[in-house]
Amino acid sequence: MDAKKTIVAIILGGLVYLLASEALGILTQILLPFDWTAIGGMRNPADPMMALMLLYGFVLAIGAVVIYQYINLKGKLVQKGAKFGAMMWLLASIPSAFVIYATMSYPTGFYLNTLVFGFIDWVLVGIIIAWVFETRKTRTAKRKRK
Repeated sequence: MDAKKTIVAIILGGLVYLLASEALGILTQILLPFDWTAIGGMRNPADPMMALMLLYGFVLAIGAVVIYQYINLKGKLVQKGAKFGAMMWLLASIPSAFVIYATMSYPTGFYLNTLVFGFIDWVLVGIIIAWVFETRKTRTAKRKRK
């Protein structure tokens, strides 16, 4: 495991997840608006614990980066990243949405954000992770061919 690449991939993956989630969350509010603060069990946005939500993407990125290093995907960089992102979406977003759907009454916009836009989040994160880990391999392979 390359520690430098791992740290860079976690930071970039977490940032991409956070930024994409926020941007797509705005789009969700345009398409199917809902007040997430009105959902039972949600903390008040002013609660200091809500700051921990900023770490969510980074926690997911830690798991994704570790998993990426143990799998072997075929294809070019973007294909590998997209495949990996789709796999992570299946592993993380689908079960989460199912459990929430089966146990709680959340608005439709929440599921749009979790399922459809979650797929976009994960594919972007997968591409970033693949870029971090595969770019160096590509450069090394090109040097060896020369």
